Amino acid sequence: MKHTDGQLQLTIDKGQLTVVERVLQMERVCFDEPWLSVNPNSVFVIEDYGYAVGTQNELHRIAVLPEFRGKGLSYSLMRSFLDKCNGEVFLEVASKNAHAVKLYKKCGFKEIARRKDYYKDDDCIVMSMNTASNSSNSSNSST
Repeated sequence: MKHTDGQLQLTIDKGQLTVVERVLQMERVCFDEPWLSVNPNSVFVIEDYGYAVGTQNELHRIAVLPEFRGKGLSYSLMRSFLDKCNGEVFLEVASKNAHAVKLYKKCGFKEIARRKDYYKDDDCIVMSMNTASNSSNSSNSST
């Protein structure tokens, strides 16, 4: 990761694509409406099968390419993303997105609010978790 003239430049070896370009390619495959918010505080986890992006305190997007879905890879992406986070982490999810809600609960997120009719035809669930308490719980369970 390099900062040049106030801009963030992230690169990966595979195909010489920047991380942002690779994530945008996956966005177009995974979502009807691609969207990506990147700033100097962005946290990326990118694999051949998908990505997670956000900040140290908020998940903005997670996606697994269609041919890799149903194999538990989204959980691996989430765990890797959360390992880079610090303290309270927030996310928003459509209430009808049952797979995502189940994943977030499995990772330790709890519903803290609901925004009625936030999306065109759905409510938004706001979830949070504390990565500090989650990591201490993980280490306690292995003893």
